[in-house]
Amino acid sequence: MDCRALAPHQLPHTTNLIRDYIENFPRLQSFYAHKPDLPSAEAYARQLQFPADRRREVAAILREENISFGCSPETEKNLQRLENGAVAIVSGQQVGLFGGPAYAFYKALTVIEAARELSLSGVEAVPIFWMATEDHDVDEVRHTTWFHEGNLHHLTLPAPADAGRPVGEVPLGAEIDGILQQIEGSLSGPDGRELLEILRSCYTPRDTYGSAFAELLAKLV
Repeated sequence: MDCRALAPHQLPHTTNLIRDYIENFPRLQSFYAHKPDLPSAEAYARQLQFPADRRREVAAILREENISFGCSPETEKNLQRLENGAVAIVSGQQVGLFGGPAYAFYKALTVIEAARELSLSGVEAVPIFWMATEDHDVDEVRHTTWFHEGNLHHLTLPAPADAGRPVGEVPLGAEIDGILQQIEGSLSGPDGRELLEILRSCYTPRDTYGSAFAELLAKLV
């Protein structure tokens, strides 16, 4: 696979607003309070005040959820830091089959790195990744594209009978086992076998799009 970084202006369908916001902020600074860079985030974070009781309440909710997802000890350390005054660097994504598009993982890794850099600058920060489980457009998330031997393979779960439920509550069903069998041959190396076992442990017929997505990110990032 040929991987390379592309600037926003090189991406198709990127609006002028997004391009200017990232690459030519002076054109838009009268509309936004903060420049989209780490120094601006650091300056703003130093001014933040958040009630201690609300911090404890938020941390308790996050702790209960993350324990159910099988979080690592590092997550508990971050929750304790949040309780003790750390700011949060937040990103998120719709829950989708096998994590959805690759940029979902880029988002998660970006907030981890941003929190690390902010902490090194003297502002304690922790990463938080939220999941958009309330979306009702299951057709948007029940498929993914798998890259193997130079080709793209499209993997799709059938539409649920009850299309009116929030996506995060929709069970994957028995068909997920067939999808996992389809990708088994493309994960033959040592790292591939490990990834396959992770996917099998997260994406089971009894899991939902929401629980599977959460368990996968808990294991990978």
